[in-house]
Amino acid sequence: MVDSTDIYEEGVESSGSCRTDNISSSTDINISTETSTVNAFIQINDNEEELFKNNNIILNKVNEKILAYSDNKDDVNISSSESINNNGYNTIKNALYRRIPSISNLHDTSFRNKIDLAADYQGSNIMFVSDQTFGAAINLLKTTVVDETKLKTWEKENEENGIQNGWLVKRHEPNASAVIQLGVSGTVSGIDVDLRGYKQCAPAKIFLMGHIRDSPGKWSKILPKTFVDQDSHNFFEIKNANVFSHIQVTMEPGGGISRLRVYGDVVPLSIPVDKVINLASNKLGAEIVQKPLNLIRGNIPNIILDRADSSDDGWISARNKNTRNIPQYTIIKLATKGVVERFVVDTKHFIGNAPQSIVIQGCSVSNQDKQNLDNINWVNLIDEEDQSQGILYPNMFHVISCIHMDPITHIRIQPIPDGGIQQIKVKGKVYLELTSARNENQERKTNIPGNKRKRKESEKITSRRSLRLAVIRK
Repeated sequence: MVDSTDIYEEGVESSGSCRTDNISSSTDINISTETSTVNAFIQINDNEEELFKNNNIILNKVNEKILAYSDNKDDVNISSSESINNNGYNTIKNALYRRIPSISNLHDTSFRNKIDLAADYQGSNIMFVSDQTFGAAINLLKTTVVDETKLKTWEKENEENGIQNGWLVKRHEPNASAVIQLGVSGTVSGIDVDLRGYKQCAPAKIFLMGHIRDSPGKWSKILPKTFVDQDSHNFFEIKNANVFSHIQVTMEPGGGISRLRVYGDVVPLSIPVDKVINLASNKLGAEIVQKPLNLIRGNIPNIILDRADSSDDGWISARNKNTRNIPQYTIIKLATKGVVERFVVDTKHFIGNAPQSIVIQGCSVSNQDKQNLDNINWVNLIDEEDQSQGILYPNMFHVISCIHMDPITHIRIQPIPDGGIQQIKVKGKVYLELTSARNENQERKTNIPGNKRKRKESEKITSRRSLRLAVIRK
């Protein structure tokens, strides 16, 4: 296993003492020059000129398609190519990343609750691939698990033959690239380069770039050329403020990658404000901020995904043998503050293990209170007196009315006493704070110097009229 530092690095290899050369290209990719020495690492003089030469040819082809697509869309915002975050860090020219060593499970990472932007269920697809002789690049996006126990011995031992569960290129390729069009655009918080199943075919290094959605034709480095470990997960924590629409992965030399996971926050181009939408849709930016501790099956975002192929696409909790246990709530941050009309709770595929009923509560919190959701005043969103409202049946859709008319930002649910659900939808409209906006606008107008003088003169005239009326009455 390759060791790693436990700090964020700026343009520095995470697996060695190295340097990255400053190279200018037609895609305005800028790599800073920096040298760092870390104990127990092999010093590497890494020259990326050849990689960037081939890379630019690929990106030019991809950019033609992206620009053509952007020209046909009216809602694409063309912003400045220079993006600066709150710390004054230029996110176009550099990227912050940190390798997470000795981690083999997503649940042990800081981005465990984030959405996989590149998953197949998001509608992601392969836009370009340099080679896929032995295994198709679309396998990178799959979220279904292959049962390896059903594979024959020779299929598992010979990585170039038999059933391929990943992207595998032909031999003697110095590098290979694939460009992924993300199903949902967003900011990237973590990367998982999954090389499980590939030993002698595994690449030595990985390089990732992202296309900035609001600046068509501009690419930002997400992960510099970095060593990876064969037959294992390779987790990287990312800090990059850009919103990406495409991801390019390059491996050196050409080999095989089982999966590429791109975890982050969804940033939609727009959210409809004039119609009822699913406020708990992951494609609009909703996310799970807390899951129950007794969850025994189901990945983090399952219950807010539009997928119901089997019970594996839902959530199920362990059997509650002690009714005095502390309730294990699932908390969902809605895509935006909204006024809820109804809930849709789906128990499809859950026949003998569906809950008997469900509790749904909500709250409205500001950004400052998001860290203390347990101390927030939660209100019931469904009628507790009407017992039929919260009752759930196996393998059915349930439509439950919301009795709370005020806007909310979060909901929390709990199956009673336990069991599994496939999905929950929160149907409602975006809350538009028009009243507060009008008040602010009115306040701005009264604070204008000219308006202040007019207001004072008006007050003087009113006072004079009042004085005259008083004299006349006397």
